[in-house]
This record gives sequence, C-alpha cells and structure tokens, in this order.
Amino acid sequence: MTHRIFKAIPVLVGIGLISSLAGCGTVSASKPPSGGTVVVALPVDSSPNWFFPVFSPQDFTATNEEVDALLYKPLLDVTNHNTIDYANSIVDKVSANKADTVFTLHINPKYHWSNGTPITAKDIVFTWHIMSTASSNAANLPWSYGGAGTGGVPNDFQSVAALNSSTVRITLRTAVNPSWFIRNGLGQINPVPAAVWNRYPHDPIKELSFINSVVNSPTSKWYSVVDGPYQLTSFTANQQWVFKPNPQYGGHLSQISKLIFQYETSAAN
Repeated sequence: MTHRIFKAIPVLVGIGLISSLAGCGTVSASKPPSGGTVVVALPVDSSPNWFFPVFSPQDFTATNEEVDALLYKPLLDVTNHNTIDYANSIVDKVSANKADTVFTLHINPKYHWSNGTPITAKDIVFTWHIMSTASSNAANLPWSYGGAGTGGVPNDFQSVAALNSSTVRITLRTAVNPSWFIRNGLGQINPVPAAVWNRYPHDPIKELSFINSVVNSPTSKWYSVVDGPYQLTSFTANQQWVFKPNPQYGGHLSQISKLIFQYETSAAN
C-alpha cells in the first residue's frame, strides 16, 4: 500500500512514521502498515540539491535539511520540549568544566555507520574541521558554511580534539552558557564518516572543492555510508528521490519499506 503526503514535512522520524505535517489540508497516514510505501510530494521549486550535511548558505533550505536528516543523524536529538534526548543521541553525555570553557562529549556505542563500523571521535573531529574551514574568511573558499556566526561557530571554538575513539574534547575561547552552546553550537554538527570523506587531510580547501563537486550526486559511493534511518537508493533529477530503511540504524527502525520524495511541477491538484 502507498500513502501519499501532499506537502513537504518538517520531521520524518526514525521509525518511518510521519510525526507532524506543515500547513492546512495536508493528508497523512500516522501509522503506515509494515512494508508499505510513503510518498512525500515536495512543494514547487524545492528539489533537494545538497546532500552533504554541512550546508552552503544558498543551499541551507528546509528541503535539503529534511532529506539530509534521513541520511545523517545529528549529534544531538532535541525533543519537542527543547530538551536533549541523550539516550537516542550520538553523544549520550556532555560534561562541562566549572569555567564552562571545556566540553567533553561521550559517544553512544549503539550508533554505527551503515557499513557496520562504529561512529568515532575521529568522525566528529573531521566534520568540525569541514565546518571550521568553510566558516573561515579564506579568499579561496570553494563554498562557505551557512551556519557560520551562530552557536559560537567558528569563533568561540579554540580546539576540537579526539581524546580516544569515543571521547571528544571541545575547548572554547570564552565561557558560554552550557545549555545555549549544547543546543546551538554542538547541535549544528551532523557527523560524516571520516574514512569515506577525508580524501585530502593536508589540504582543507581541496577537500571543500571535492565536496562541492559531489554535493548533488546522492547515489555516488560517497553517500553509501550513512548513519541515519534511511539510505538513498535511486533518484531521477527534478523528479523523485527513493529511500529504503537503513538496517544498521541504531534507533527505531522504519516500519515502511520505501520512502519517496516526489517533485511537483505546479501547485495545481
């Protein structure tokens, strides 16, 4: 059975159910049957076009964020009550020193990449380096980070280092409100697998150029290793994007067998 959603949605949760819908007159299925298909009809002129989860300013769109959230899990899960659900986050504990200048992140061991390898501190550090480089004022940047200037990124950060495979230490230049920093600073990080993406470890500008060359190639090998609830299996440019559940996902597994985002060519019914 296929269930069709006639608008883009703000959240697609890991169990494969539609948790909420935007706008009036939206048709939804709150609990699709196991093995069914859900089709999401995207608004006009809103095709996803940037699949790497560190966005350029012009590509920091709701549609790109929705689609990327299916593939890459954010560092922290924020609930509807603006609290952190550490039990279901990549980082299951964040501790700060008394001065609120050093934050230590402990990685939840239940989350893995889709190839079965664990998410490690190296992945978080690598992703931060991409964010930091893209947030710099270098004259030769191939693209810049759309979240720069918010949550203390990048100026409040002094260093991000892996203490071991499951622990990251972030040292800041100044004291911050921990709640603000955790939600708005750490909350921006959606880790990618360093083993896949770190092609130019000694040339960050060349790394950004490479990422820019494949941001809209979601079926290329670079996107085959993800940690989100879904994997993208096929797409037809400006028509549809097809996802299947990620069997290695560490959270609630999807109850549907297929999720399709379809592009609507007009607002007419």
